[in-house]
Order: sequence, then structure tokens, then C-alpha cells
Amino acid sequence: AVVSTQSTGLSLSSTCRTIVFARELQQAEDPGLDANLLSRCGNAINLYCSNSADQKGLLACLESNLHKQGVTGECRKTVKARMKKEHSNYQLNPALAQACEDDIKSLCGNILSQLARGDIGGGEAAVISCLKDNLSKVSVLCED
Repeated sequence: AVVSTQSTGLSLSSTCRTIVFARELQQAEDPGLDANLLSRCGNAINLYCSNSADQKGLLACLESNLHKQGVTGECRKTVKARMKKEHSNYQLNPALAQACEDDIKSLCGNILSQLARGDIGGGEAAVISCLKDNLSKVSVLCED
């Protein structure tokens, strides 16, 4: 299990952060790999999402049924945490990353360069902010 650095105040090494992020990317692509999500939301999955066409639709299904009867507080908390991560890092939102790939390169390329050099803070949230700031210029595919 991964220990949250926010609650413990610990700082992870660069290597450890890379490993943790790689796992988060895998879980973003396939929520079925997220043991916390499956264990905390098992009842909700059985009630509302057992017919999800694929694992990628699982998180979207849970999001749309978040406030229905049978969804526990622990499940809500877990899904909201996943949603927060998706909204703070475009890489953890595969649908957004794919739909907006060209827009990110063309409209936010300077931010990607600054991130790669470590020149700006805010991490990948800066890319989301860039897309929001350029909403009138993004492609229809990205806007949807």
C-alpha cells in the first residue's frame, strides 16, 4: 500500500514518486487495478456499474451514481479523490489527454516546456489551467 505523504508529512524520493505516478497512470487507464476503489465501492459497483462496458467506464459510472442509495461514504470519498486527481493532472485523465493532445501541444506547449525544465510550479494543473484559459480556442473534440 502507498502511504499518503500529505497525512504523514513524509517526502518521497524522485524514484519513488516516479513509481507511484506510474501506478496512478495505470489505475487511470484501468480503474479495475485500483484495489482501494474496488474494495470501498464494491457494493456500488454491483448495484449500479456491473454492466459497465469496460473498466474505463467504471469510474464514470461511479461518478454518475455517487449520491445514490447504497454508495457508502468511503466510496464517495475514494471516487472524489480520484476525480480531484483527474482534474489536477491531465495525464491522469486519459480521455482528456487523448481528446486534447493536439490542443495541449499547440496552446500549452510553452507550459509543457517549462514543466519539463522545472521552471514553474503547479505541476500538471498548469496544463488544465492553460486549457481553461484558452477554452475559446480549443478544438471541438477537446471542448466536449
